[in-house]
Amino acid sequence: MNDDRDRTWAIILAGGDGTRLSSLTAAIYGHPMPKQFAAIDGSRSMLQTTVARVEQLVPRERIVVIVGPKHIALARSQLAAFAGITLLIQPVSLGTAVAILYGAAWIRAHDRDAGVLMFPSDHYVADERGFIDAARSAAAASQRLGRVVVVGTTPDAADPEYGWIVPGPAIEPGVDSVGQFVEKPDRAVAERLQRDGGLWNTFVFAAPVATLDFLARTHLPVHAARFEKWTSGGESIREAFHDLPAADFSREVLQRATELAVIAMADVGWNDWGTPARVFASLRGKPSEQRLRVCLHGTAETAAVA
Repeated sequence: MNDDRDRTWAIILAGGDGTRLSSLTAAIYGHPMPKQFAAIDGSRSMLQTTVARVEQLVPRERIVVIVGPKHIALARSQLAAFAGITLLIQPVSLGTAVAILYGAAWIRAHDRDAGVLMFPSDHYVADERGFIDAARSAAAASQRLGRVVVVGTTPDAADPEYGWIVPGPAIEPGVDSVGQFVEKPDRAVAERLQRDGGLWNTFVFAAPVATLDFLARTHLPVHAARFEKWTSGGESIREAFHDLPAADFSREVLQRATELAVIAMADVGWNDWGTPARVFASLRGKPSEQRLRVCLHGTAETAAVA
């Protein structure tokens, strides 16, 4: 990927309200805090940690952070230490597909031959180096193959709250086709997918920006047309978002797309911090686990048995 560094951009999604961790963030801050802006493990927020991780792959000048209208001040404050990053503000939050297509349209207007790496801002990673290596491999493979390359990881449970990917035949060493993509199945299906060698979809993926444009035109043509009109100067971003339907990228695009590829990431201690239980599972045995339990339960003695 180093040879293509000048053509690699990153999108970081930070536009959600993060309400599923509200009990934990309220215990830390005294009021609910959108999880991406909360410092849960250490002094940096999840967004700041994500940016610091991503800038090991992509120069700051090619990192685009997408936020919603409610959290502009928080985002600007937390990104002040990362000079050069582009902050795109959605007039209204309409789901992951709209946020990704917004960022991809902005990038394509600046570099039509760009490659894009996409990252959520609410993930925990214990082994940063292993994670970065997997993302770098996905970016390089996406440029070679001209398709979306998703990073998957081996599941430790049949969790129905994750998206699942069952790898198909190998495309090249270390890169498989996608035999089946299922977004948040019920538990019985999740158990079958795990038996079939399925991987959790980390929702970290790489793609040429032209491929993202093609997928948008194929699966979300109304959205694609709006953003095309915006980038050509035909309307403002507020007009582009007006009455635009909400859309989920996994369900509306990845689950319908053909010719996806997947890279299986080694165990790097990855977790999507969607619930307090996942946070505590990731931090088990670390000093921050006890600190969080004290925040939730009031005293060290109570926290120790909670």
